[in-house]
Amino acid sequence: MEADISTDLTILQSCLNEMLDKVENDKHILKKFIAFQQDLFKLNDLSEIIAHVLPTLSDFFALDDISLTLVDTKKTIVDALSNSAYKNSNQLILLEDKLILSNALADGEYNGNYDNNIHQVFFPSRETPPLVILVIPLIRRENYLGSLNLASNNSHHFMHSTLMEFVQPLVTTLTQSLEASFNFAVVKQLELTQSLAVFNNREYLEQRLAEEFARSQTSVHCIACLMLEINIAKHAKIIQVEQMETYVMQTIAELVKPHLRRADVFSYYTSTKFAAMLVNVNDSVIVAIETRLQALISQHVFRFSGQLIKVSMLCGHATQVLKSATETKHPALAMQLLNSADENLLNVITAPPVKTVTTKKTPISRRKTSASQS
Repeated sequence: MEADISTDLTILQSCLNEMLDKVENDKHILKKFIAFQQDLFKLNDLSEIIAHVLPTLSDFFALDDISLTLVDTKKTIVDALSNSAYKNSNQLILLEDKLILSNALADGEYNGNYDNNIHQVFFPSRETPPLVILVIPLIRRENYLGSLNLASNNSHHFMHSTLMEFVQPLVTTLTQSLEASFNFAVVKQLELTQSLAVFNNREYLEQRLAEEFARSQTSVHCIACLMLEINIAKHAKIIQVEQMETYVMQTIAELVKPHLRRADVFSYYTSTKFAAMLVNVNDSVIVAIETRLQALISQHVFRFSGQLIKVSMLCGHATQVLKSATETKHPALAMQLLNSADENLLNVITAPPVKTVTTKKTPISRRKTSASQS
């Protein structure tokens, strides 16, 4: 009898120890998660959020792979991540079309086996597919922000009840932080665009191009698009980098605008790029305009906070003549012309520098004539 009681007590003690160990482990996990949330709420910059979330959650959930999908229909995120180490990382997937995400997650959160036909978009870098995945849509105010994608080679990994209890609070925290960072990026962008508000924006340029293509159906003329890429050298003594860049872009806009005709459309295009639409000009005229503008920028002295700033400008252009009616819609033609100019600008940027070869002039020895000899 006493032996049975002793055995029961030993078993009970073992069960109690296991429960206490589990409580202690869960307490430790909860502390880590709270610390993760607190650190995340302190971040405003999107690149900092990504750098904090991906490695921390990979360790927290003991994952074999993790990635973050973000919807970037207006390419705002691309600009915000221009200096981020994750810009070209396979762990960050940027989608211009949110339908790709909504179709893949039509039934909401996915927890199950990996299907290469459906889920490859979430893990593009993996050579061998994971066994199971957990793809969590990130939705804020009924709007898709993206998805958090977790992968494991353990088929039972996402069945762990304690682990899964953190998913919903995690999603809430992450979506709030992402929305705040998107708003923060928009505010930073507005600081520049508001200072350039006197100039046309990208949407207006695309609209005017489409209108010109429509007008060219009745009167044949050449439509040209000119792209200007601004390169601003970093300065070690200038801390207010964003304000410096705003000053440079605004100054260049004020310098360039007077050198274009009233009929031309000059627009602020991206953070370091301007675009212009010119009508009834040919290639030779555009090349002359590019040369004149480049000389204008190179001769101007840019000074910010008492420091000289090195600024250069590269140009690319494309022209198109519509001689007859076309089935292609005018907005599509406008985008084709813009893309062609952008590609030509990219070719200029990536082209290797031209090596100049100098030759020594050989003095010409003149033979004296008989008249001079005499």
